[in-house]
Amino acid sequence: MRAVILVGPPGSGKTTIATALSDELRRRGRAHGLVELDALGQAHPPLPAGVAIAHLEAIVGELRAHRRDLVVVTATPETPAEMDSIRTAAGGDLVIVALDAPLAALRRRLLDREPEPWPAILIPVAERVHAGLAEIAGPDATVIDTEASTEPEAVGRILDRLV
Repeated sequence: MRAVILVGPPGSGKTTIATALSDELRRRGRAHGLVELDALGQAHPPLPAGVAIAHLEAIVGELRAHRRDLVVVTATPETPAEMDSIRTAAGGDLVIVALDAPLAALRRRLLDREPEPWPAILIPVAERVHAGLAEIAGPDATVIDTEASTEPEAVGRILDRLV
């Protein structure tokens, strides 16, 4: 199984780029799955740590069982250890893509799209992940600045890594 793992701070464009990538893969007839890791663990009160990773492992197993040889995963790991867990859960041949943008753009995007109280929660996360993204994503990651790249350019760079 191949896995494209899109990581980055909140507001970096993970969902937007993943959706555009999925649309292009569908257009090309490529069987795949799309998993937003951040959504897998959403619950109130919060679920224990590791639940979303267990869900990702289960979904990847189901995709394999149903003959999907590619999964696109979006995630917001805040530490290299969290990234390692995602790599392990996704398994297989990994393509890591670190999406980022200047801090001012991340803040603007979060303020524009998120209702209160979410900007106050997500902006500090965006700042931390932005500051540590190179270490979190690792040296094998392709870095894409989503403020300087269009959606088609970003998708094209990811597809080039899949060839």
